[in-house]
Amino acid sequence: KTYGKLFKGLIEAQIQESGVKDYNILDWGSGWGYGTDVLRSGVEDTLNSWEKGEKPNVNVNSIEPYYNEDKGESPPTIIGKPEDNSQDLIVNSVVLNVLPESERVDMLNDIYNALKEGGSAIVTVRRERDVMNTATKVVVGPAEIVATNSQGQQTFQKGFTPESLKERALSIV
Repeated sequence: KTYGKLFKGLIEAQIQESGVKDYNILDWGSGWGYGTDVLRSGVEDTLNSWEKGEKPNVNVNSIEPYYNEDKGESPPTIIGKPEDNSQDLIVNSVVLNVLPESERVDMLNDIYNALKEGGSAIVTVRRERDVMNTATKVVVGPAEIVATNSQGQQTFQKGFTPESLKERALSIV
């Protein structure tokens, strides 16, 4: 619910500030599709409060590079990379922290290229202290661990401080 409220407010502000009639939102790294559903719900709630003539056409799509139909995930609506300069808003929630450095750089470049002129990206990651406080882990680098979850699966995790994420993103653009 917190996720939905946060993004509802951000989405409404972004749409209003853009002033465009056709607005494209992309959930990049949509996983099981829950975040995409929350975004769609937030857009629907937002637009229901607008006057009829002021409502833009808002498209919410998803992309999941590691889509796995066998896991029961919702299929992404975009296969491959989105077109350059095609998105007004990209949401990338808790994806960068599970990617190795080379894939993080590629993803940030792809996000930047997909944004329209004046578009925005909302990127969230796990905080460095949360990653380093994980109970069952092997430290593999600065703020980098391989964690073991309750099912015994191992996952890579990179923690970020707000400053390190900003520095990383600005080095790409």
